[in-house]
Amino acid sequence: MDRRVTAVVSSLKGPLPLLLIVVSVGIVLVVAQAIARLYLGVHYPTDVIGSMLAATAGTSAVIALRGGIDRWIDRIPSTAGLGTR
Repeated sequence: MDRRVTAVVSSLKGPLPLLLIVVSVGIVLVVAQAIARLYLGVHYPTDVIGSMLAATAGTSAVIALRGGIDRWIDRIPSTAGLGTR
């Protein structure tokens, strides 16, 4: 997997896209928060792992369904053009 990640990053020309930076910072913050909650004893490890899996599943579902929702919104006459990216 290292080679694929390296190939993607090396194929980017110029500065890193803002999306990549935002996603990277977001991942770091989420992991830091999870570690802090475990360290402080606020949650059990299964709670933290379960919430991360649930959040990942929810985010994946939204990303997967977004194209269909955009097309559905564009079919409504009063919202035509709002679903386009």
